[in-house]
Amino acid sequence: MNETQALVSFPGIEQMRGALFTLSPGITPSVATLEIVPQPRLESLVGTLSFRQGATELRFTDCHVDTATLVYNSSGMIVRLALLDRRWRWR
Repeated sequence: MNETQALVSFPGIEQMRGALFTLSPGITPSVATLEIVPQPRLESLVGTLSFRQGATELRFTDCHVDTATLVYNSSGMIVRLALLDRRWRWR
């Protein structure tokens, strides 16, 4: 199986370690889980999440940081963010 890597970005995130996106149909927001290096603060809690691989780019506008969790692993301390797509406003 070939594994491919995409570039992931969200405003204010300086160093991304990994990302996972769960697409949800209907009115339930999709959730992106981002693992980032700890940083003082984010520019904004709302912004555009983008995934880019080669010439293909997927942009999810109006995403909202729902939760942030501090996690310790063998590499040290990381922050795990849960971002909701624009359907977070429908709550």
